[in-house]
Amino acid sequence: MCNFVINGLITILKKYIFLLLFLIISLHIQAQEKCIESTIEEIAKHFIAVSNISFFSDNTIQQLSSHYYQSATEMGYYGYETNEFKEYLIDLPTGSNLMALFYPFEMTDTFDGQLLNDVNLWLKTNGNKFIYIYEGNDTWSASAVPTNENVDSEWFILKGKHHGNTKVKSMTTTEQKKFIATLEKWISIKISPMERKKINKT
Repeated sequence: MCNFVINGLITILKKYIFLLLFLIISLHIQAQEKCIESTIEEIAKHFIAVSNISFFSDNTIQQLSSHYYQSATEMGYYGYETNEFKEYLIDLPTGSNLMALFYPFEMTDTFDGQLLNDVNLWLKTNGNKFIYIYEGNDTWSASAVPTNENVDSEWFILKGKHHGNTKVKSMTTTEQKKFIATLEKWISIKISPMERKKINKT
C-alpha cells in the first residue's frame, strides 16, 4: 500500500483509532487484489459512505458516557491488537492493545470486575426463565451467556443477523414457535393467535 495514502489518512482520521484500523485493512486487501490509485479525499468519502463515523462524534460520546464509564469500571470492554500494523501506524502506540472506550471527561477510577463475576456466577445457578437472543453475525455474541442445561432458560442464535436487525419478527417460523411455546410454559397461559401475531411482529 502506498505510504503517502497511509500517512495522509492518519493525519485526517487519527482521532478515530479503530476506524482507521478497519480502513487500513480494507485498503490493504483492495490494493493486493488490484492496484488502484485514489486520492485521500476519494478514499475518505468512500469510507464515510460505507461506515458512519457519527458514532465517534462528541455528541454520541456524551450520550454514551454512562456506558463507557461502566465498561471501564465494572463490565470491561474490547480492545484492538495493533502490533501487526506497526509499519502503518506512525502516531498510535503499538506496545499494548488499545481500548475502544471514549470518555467526555477525565477518569481516575480503576476497574473492578467483581460485579461481572458475581452476575456470571448467579446466572450459572439461578438464571432461570431468561430468553437469550444472540446474532450469528455479531461480534457481541462472543461475550454471550453460555448455554447451560442446569437452568430453565432458552438460547436463540439468529443466523445471518446482527444486533441492528434482530427482533422476534426476524426469527424463522420454527424459532418463533419455540419462542411462543417457551413463554406459554413459563406463564402457564395459552397465547391467543392474535397475541401471537403481535409478538411475532415485534
